[in-house]
Amino acid sequence: MQAYLETDIHSIEQFRTVMKTEHSSPSFGSESTSDGLRLEAAEMRFLRSVTGYTRLDKIRSEVIRKELEISGIQDVRLKYKQNLNHLERMDNTRLPKHALNYEPRGRRDRGRPRKRW
Repeated sequence: MQAYLETDIHSIEQFRTVMKTEHSSPSFGSESTSDGLRLEAAEMRFLRSVTGYTRLDKIRSEVIRKELEISGIQDVRLKYKQNLNHLERMDNTRLPKHALNYEPRGRRDRGRPRKRW
């Protein structure tokens, strides 16, 4: 999405087409389009609070991201996928590979967990 924002967009129709194609297919696991938009909205809410801006200031998201030198949540997803591929290629004797494939035995008790202190 960052690449689309850096290119010249000459018309509103072209911008809408780009946004529809960007958000039309799930980009991460079983995440739906609305979940992706909610995630971006939550990210921007946090970034605005960090910079001290409000929505009433009418400052674009790209400007806030450039000010904080942050590219966005899309890069986090990409890094996660790269890390997952890295773990899958690891030898089975490595601890991170065991942690990825760990399945606990038994069942958990029903209800609230008991205090252990």
